[in-house]
Amino acid sequence: KLKLGDYPAVSLAEARALYDGIRDMDIPELPKSADTSGEKSREGMTVRRLCRRFIEEHALKHKRSWKTDHNLVENVIIPAIGDIDAGLLTSEQVDNMVNQILVNGTPRQAEKALVVVRTAYNWALGNMRRKKQVRAKSAITSTVTQTRIIDPRLNPCDGIVIPEYEPRTYHLEGEALQEFLEDLDTLPAPYADILMLQLMTVTRV
Repeated sequence: KLKLGDYPAVSLAEARALYDGIRDMDIPELPKSADTSGEKSREGMTVRRLCRRFIEEHALKHKRSWKTDHNLVENVIIPAIGDIDAGLLTSEQVDNMVNQILVNGTPRQAEKALVVVRTAYNWALGNMRRKKQVRAKSAITSTVTQTRIIDPRLNPCDGIVIPEYEPRTYHLEGEALQEFLEDLDTLPAPYADILMLQLMTVTRV
């Protein structure tokens, strides 16, 4: 669209004359911006790049556990599926990653890795819902952030469930407990006191 002026300041006859003059001008076509089509933002968008952007642009700002997410991305997720095109990642590939982690005997890590990938895709697809408090009304509303840095599609993590597992626990008893108490005397302060307090109160210190 081309604005030639406001009516009635510019009459219809004057506008037509201006249009005819512009129509006959030789105006070179402007190059299309890659950002306009959105292709540049998706070019080379691998799972590695998507997850790292998720950490930097979302988790770092909104999640207290961002360091845990970062470690999972770098040490678990990227080695398994990092080189795959983010828009082409399939549920089967995610499931293979989860099963490989389970084979290594770390179901809790598999569960956390799946949550990170699922959340990263929700963020990238623009489906992140965040609560926002309106002070004037003292009400809490939720809004959906429109990130959408990859083509709209189903989250490849949908439908994947981690099998139920029994958390591994270890109880000090018998000779192991006796050896532990004896070794406390060899530790420097304040580590011996901290471990003894933890043992007696059964709490994390």
